Amino acid sequence: FNNGALDSDRSFFLDGVDDYLSFNGDILSPTGSELTIGVWARYLNHSTYGPLIFKYNGVPSFFEGYTLAVTSGGVQVAIGNGSYNEYTFNYGDYTNQLVYYTGVFDLPNGKLLVYVNGQQVDQNLSITQTTFTNDLTSSLNIGFSNVAFAGYFGGYVYDVHLYNRVLSEEEILYNYNSLKWKFI
Repeated sequence: FNNGALDSDRSFFLDGVDDYLSFNGDILSPTGSELTIGVWARYLNHSTYGPLIFKYNGVPSFFEGYTLAVTSGGVQVAIGNGSYNEYTFNYGDYTNQLVYYTGVFDLPNGKLLVYVNGQQVDQNLSITQTTFTNDLTSSLNIGFSNVAFAGYFGGYVYDVHLYNRVLSEEEILYNYNSLKWKFI
């Protein structure tokens, strides 16, 4: 844990300047070609790219790995293979709102999906990458990226879920509805 604070409501406060959580090694690397990320967060820093989850082997302009991020303009789900990045982006201002963000990486079916509060809000149905890179040994960061899409997340992170499979719309909505009483 780099700076930041654990608040009394059991959330992590990240200042958007230099606070983040980092998990070393190959922890939480996808085992195949499917991944779902769900994060309860309140985005406060509305002037920068805010990576909620960023797992990568970085190079200057592209990355090998995946990200779920929020900005003042919306929420993004992206995957990279070191040569190019593919993503989907939903335009919407979620600043200062407690939101359940979900990113779905369904590579066998060529899909990246974005959900906000259990509802699908965007999709890219023409993803050409069919698997995650095999060597994702770098850190999994919550709130920080220093390659491709550089920046820090400014706000509160309440709950993080990672699944090595594609969750259905029903499962995502269930996760939202079953946990919202804790946060809203």
